[in-house]
Amino acid sequence: GGLSESKGGGNSPFNNGLSLNGTYGVSLYNKYFLLEFSNNAEFMFSPNADWYSKTFSLQKSDLKRVGIGFDDEITTSLQVVIAGSRKLTLTAGPLVGGRLTNLPSVNLNGSLYYITIPISFCYGVKTNLFIGEHFYVYAQYSNAIVNNMVTYNSQTATDFTTVVRQIPVDFGMVRVGASYLLKPWW
Repeated sequence: GGLSESKGGGNSPFNNGLSLNGTYGVSLYNKYFLLEFSNNAEFMFSPNADWYSKTFSLQKSDLKRVGIGFDDEITTSLQVVIAGSRKLTLTAGPLVGGRLTNLPSVNLNGSLYYITIPISFCYGVKTNLFIGEHFYVYAQYSNAIVNNMVTYNSQTATDFTTVVRQIPVDFGMVRVGASYLLKPWW
């Protein structure tokens, strides 16, 4: 598991979160490369009130009940072993994959404000520091190719006449964390 922090500035829906990850690594070419498959499930806290206010044209005081966001990212990374031994190994390399982001809706005075769920291609870079045979720490930056999202709001709970808007978004995210290895990858 790990911690994450948004690097999208004012166009980021959330400021930080907690991630749970599952990773499977395979050594390649005499253990000079690591092919890694990861799934990061991110629970995003601390909504960016400026972004939500701009997105729905609401006052920040109306956004007290914005819930938790969820992000699921599945990636593949080909990393180079920069330095390594059985006691300490450093790897780094690019990652690519797919991302699904679910942002919470806002229900305010009978009106519902909601956002499409973007599914997109993601890219980034990851580095691992393996310590011994069963422990490692990692740092990762990833972003999605999504630059705009569609937002909707109904006028009342029974009238679903919607107002549709395009809103800029940036899903740039830095994750740092630690994990336990069930089995060494080398």
